[in-house]
Amino acid sequence: MNVLFVCTGNTCRSPMAKALFEKMLAEADISGIKVKSAGIATVEGAPATENAIEIMKRKGIDIENHESQPFTDELAEWADVIYVMTDGHRAAMHDLYPDIIDKVKMLTEDEDGIVDPYGMPIESYERCAQEIEDALIPLVKEAKRINDQEDNK
Repeated sequence: MNVLFVCTGNTCRSPMAKALFEKMLAEADISGIKVKSAGIATVEGAPATENAIEIMKRKGIDIENHESQPFTDELAEWADVIYVMTDGHRAAMHDLYPDIIDKVKMLTEDEDGIVDPYGMPIESYERCAQEIEDALIPLVKEAKRINDQEDNK
């Protein structure tokens, strides 16, 4: 399964979601899931923000080598599921890529989605990372259930 996390600039939320999801999958001993991140309004090669790097470092995750990548047709084709951070992202995906809208899901059902911490103090990044982590818990549980079913076949 291929999972793609998408935000605006691919320097805060989606790289943190990717890194947290990969860590949580590893801790749950789940394999076979590939994870990437992208931005709907970004350039290629921008680093993660300093605060995103710091918050992930506090969680034992290194994203210092992250480089942003724009959402592309190739990523749309690659992904089995695409998690976006806000309803605005979902709407943009619908406008730009109407053929893949069935793959696009909100990471959280919270009305505001995962609020962008870009340019905010580190506390905003902490809150954002926690919201992402909380939203990932059910995804990891579902992946574990599926993984266990496949192991029992």
